[in-house]
Amino acid sequence: HQKPSSSSPKPIIITNRSVLLTGCYRIMEAAMEQACTGGAAPLRSSSSPALSLQQSRQVLGVLEEAFSAVMFYLQQVDPGRYDDPFVFATFRSLCSWLAEETSCLKEEVTRLLPFLISYSRRHLQAGSLEQGLSDWMAMVFVSEGGGAWTGGEALRYLLPALCHLSAEEGPRQVLLTLDAPALLVDFLLQTWTSLKGRSDRASSRDPSRETACSALLNFTVTEPETVRKDPCYRALEVHLSEALPVLVNKPHLLVLGANYVTLGLMIGRLKSPPSGSVEADQKRFFTAALRFLRGALESGSGSGSGVVQVSVSWKDSWDEAAELWRLSLQVLGGCVRTWPWVVGLIREEGWLQHTVSMLARCSALPDQNTQVVLEEVLCAVVERCSVCQQEISDVMRRDQGGALSRMRSLKELVRLK
Repeated sequence: HQKPSSSSPKPIIITNRSVLLTGCYRIMEAAMEQACTGGAAPLRSSSSPALSLQQSRQVLGVLEEAFSAVMFYLQQVDPGRYDDPFVFATFRSLCSWLAEETSCLKEEVTRLLPFLISYSRRHLQAGSLEQGLSDWMAMVFVSEGGGAWTGGEALRYLLPALCHLSAEEGPRQVLLTLDAPALLVDFLLQTWTSLKGRSDRASSRDPSRETACSALLNFTVTEPETVRKDPCYRALEVHLSEALPVLVNKPHLLVLGANYVTLGLMIGRLKSPPSGSVEADQKRFFTAALRFLRGALESGSGSGSGVVQVSVSWKDSWDEAAELWRLSLQVLGGCVRTWPWVVGLIREEGWLQHTVSMLARCSALPDQNTQVVLEEVLCAVVERCSVCQQEISDVMRRDQGGALSRMRSLKELVRLK
């Protein structure tokens, strides 16, 4: 694409060169992948040397100009051309760039957000009915192992960029005016509908769901008033309460489960305490969340001498799920202070007994951050529940050598010298 000068702002019409340009997109994507490694990773072909840092910068500079032209072209695409395969190829190529780089060309990217969201929403809503794009996807991407066209492909490509942009004030405000959170919720609902009917073997992990959760988490953390007022978050709460009890029993989807727990607890913490009885879906979610969080750690071998260990079911996913688990515990402490009824669930579901006995038996935790978040939750529980305070105090008196006895803030709260 050639950006016209200010003296000739005519729209660019691309027809005969579509096939050639689609091939160029592939070259641009490959160049970007190589340049972004900074020469750290070798090319697939051993005969081609890796790029030096200077060469990588030069390539990225050229790509910046190229993708600036791509954005100029997409600005001119009207909804009547949304089902054009070439537009999709252009959109896909730009998303591959935005997944790696959103800091440069920020103003141009922000101006293009209305198109990017509108395009993704249109295809998600149309689903698998767009036969032209379905046939083209089957032909072009068959070698990549992609499945049939579902309508969610456009948003899947855009999700990494949305995750970056939702963390930045300016782009996030534009995304809010475009109802981007509602689009993300719709995506989770649609993909869950297709997932829940599959067997464990067929329901493979989909990183796109996790990325959508990360973007929603950015909105939840930074825009609490939106969470309280936007009805899409209520729909999300209902979905999380229905999906999490299923995910608890799907260890191969543990990272998605960790995202769901964190997101649901974050939303729950922002809501006002109920004036009447607790809603059934809220209780269902918190019950499943406590079961999920309880399964992460287990006692090491030996009474009073072992180290708390990551459980077998969490071990393979711990590197990805650990921060979400810790964040969930931090938020759980806030929920205990906001929603007193959660303390009852913490006792009923066995989280308190499991955690306290594990900490009493073992001499150390995997790391300091884990100790901090566990102590934070236990302190919140003690502040809200005199029965829990007495139970923890009794355990601390019996077991003086465990990790529990070294939690100073907790000791002070239970008035144990």
